[in-house]
Amino acid sequence: MAPAEPHVVIFPFPVQGHINSMLKLAEILCLSGINVTFINTQQNHSRHLSLGNLHSRFRKFPGFCFETVPDGLSDDPHHSAGSRSSHDLVTDMFNRVENVIRPGFEELLTSDRFKSDARGPVSCIIADSVLGFAIDVAAEQGIPSISFRTISACCTWIYFCSPRLAENGDIPFKDEDMDRLVRSVPGMESFLRCRDLPSFYRAKEVNHPNLEFVNAANSYSIKATAHILNTFEGLDALILSHLRSYCPNLYTVGPLNALLNTLRSTTTKSSPSSSVSSNASLATVEKLIREMMGDKREELMKSTAKVAEMARKSVSRDGSSYCNYEALLEFIRKTC
Repeated sequence: MAPAEPHVVIFPFPVQGHINSMLKLAEILCLSGINVTFINTQQNHSRHLSLGNLHSRFRKFPGFCFETVPDGLSDDPHHSAGSRSSHDLVTDMFNRVENVIRPGFEELLTSDRFKSDARGPVSCIIADSVLGFAIDVAAEQGIPSISFRTISACCTWIYFCSPRLAENGDIPFKDEDMDRLVRSVPGMESFLRCRDLPSFYRAKEVNHPNLEFVNAANSYSIKATAHILNTFEGLDALILSHLRSYCPNLYTVGPLNALLNTLRSTTTKSSPSSSVSSNASLATVEKLIREMMGDKREELMKSTAKVAEMARKSVSRDGSSYCNYEALLEFIRKTC
């Protein structure tokens, strides 16, 4: 009798871009036979049910289910951003993560819900890197953890360099310093400007609560058993070499949407509509580039085509992302 497949919990940061990336990852794992529980906050889950085809998309996977945790918003149907600033919205979100979402996640993970699950107990937690506390919770429960970075490799590396940025005086910076080069991020010294830093670094004090939250989440996530990045080796080789000095067990499996299409083509016949959709999207991108770039459009189109071809090769059967995904599967099955 074959051993049961692992039961993986996936926990995204509760904003749409992060959720979309981690739903892609969930779908990829399900195609490989892994049992997956996807944890959403209550309001986000209700929104998905009312606006999308979420359940129909995952109904074909018997080992998949959704769970929810409180978010501090669901009992207030009239809650909205209103006229609040982006700063206030981010601060509110981080407060709710710490005071509402974290306790809800801990309660769910230790409840009888998973102890009686027919798919077996939770054997691995894949947490959004912004929810670094989930790595600590996993360690407390003796469960292997994987930190998933939905942001770019370059942005991830900048967060790893946060202490150095503060020590060397690169942050905080004045509004008139936006074009000043940042010298404290190895591998990016020649082109990274203050204006290119993530928005959290525009805080006027290094001990700003939002920046402290991001730095704390990063320090938690480094402790994960393994790490996933939605990129590919050919695109970010230099930065990945720096990241692996902190996170040696790092899997680059992107672009996730392209990897998902490759895996579907190996399990089912490709549908004509998928290629039409890709061609239509490419045509739209080409049109926008022509309109925006004027004389430079040919140069940009060549560069875009080169990166697209690199991405395509990375998810082919012998490509780096495909091979890294198989290695990730092996890690999950052996370690979890």
